Amino acid sequence: MSLEEYRHPVAGFTLPLPSGWECIEDPQYGVPVIAVEPVDTVGFRANVVVTSEALPPGCDLGVWQANVDELLPQELPHYSLIDREFIDGGDRRFFRRLAHYVGDDTGSVTMEQWAVIASGTGFTLTASVATFAYDSLADMFADMALRFRPDGVDGIGEVTA
Repeated sequence: MSLEEYRHPVAGFTLPLPSGWECIEDPQYGVPVIAVEPVDTVGFRANVVVTSEALPPGCDLGVWQANVDELLPQELPHYSLIDREFIDGGDRRFFRRLAHYVGDDTGSVTMEQWAVIASGTGFTLTASVATFAYDSLADMFADMALRFRPDGVDGIGEVTA
C-alpha cells in the first residue's frame, strides 16, 4: 500500500497516510486527524489517529506517558499492555507503546502508539487494527511512525531506524 504525504494545515505535523483511506480533520477536540481504511473493509476498520495536547510547563515525556498508562485501562475494555519503551536520540526522547483491548463493539484490537513532545505540545500517533490483521499492517504502521514529523522534531525515524 502506498503512502502519501499529508501536512496538517493547523496542528503542525506531517504524516504519511495510506492512499485510499478516508481522512477526517477534527482539531477542535484535540484530534487533528483520523485516517481509516476504506468502508468496504469487513469488521473493525484499521485506523490511524493523531492527537495533540498542550502540556503543563516542564512536563516531560515520562510523566506524561505514566499518566496515559493509568488512563488507558480505565478507558479501554479488557486493556492489556504488551510493551512500552523510551527511545533516546539526539536531544529528543520518544515513547512507543503496544497494547491490546477487547470491546463488545470492536472485538479484539491491537494498538500501537508513538508519542513525542514538541514545543510544549504532546503528539501521539495511534494505529489500531483488528488483532488478527495486525501482522499485515504492522510494517506500514511502523513506516508511518518513522516518517511522522511534528514541527520542531527531526522525526521519530531518526532514532528508531
